[in-house]
Amino acid sequence: MSILPGAILPNYAYLASGDAAPANGIFVPLASLTGLTPAEANATSGDGRKVAFELCRAMFVNLDALPTANRPSRFTITRGIPAGIDQTIVRQTYTLSFDIDFSGSDVAAEP
Repeated sequence: MSILPGAILPNYAYLASGDAAPANGIFVPLASLTGLTPAEANATSGDGRKVAFELCRAMFVNLDALPTANRPSRFTITRGIPAGIDQTIVRQTYTLSFDIDFSGSDVAAEP
């Protein structure tokens, strides 16, 4: 079952080149998510699963590309070994881990 991007990212908006931002927010150029098409990113007809997958994939690839000494120690992303579901489908997992500082209920500062 497909879900719209706004189901997992409330107030999600797909902006075409030249569109004004509807509010302050975070902007990730579509070119940064190389496996995501404009149709898949569309807010009213796109696929939220594909948006989520491509965000996870891009974060993993870019964090993994950093020299080991430059990677944070209190935030990690791991990618599991694909597991076969049937003859044409594999399941890919990503795990994001954050060290949380209980005093502020936020991510802990890096050492």
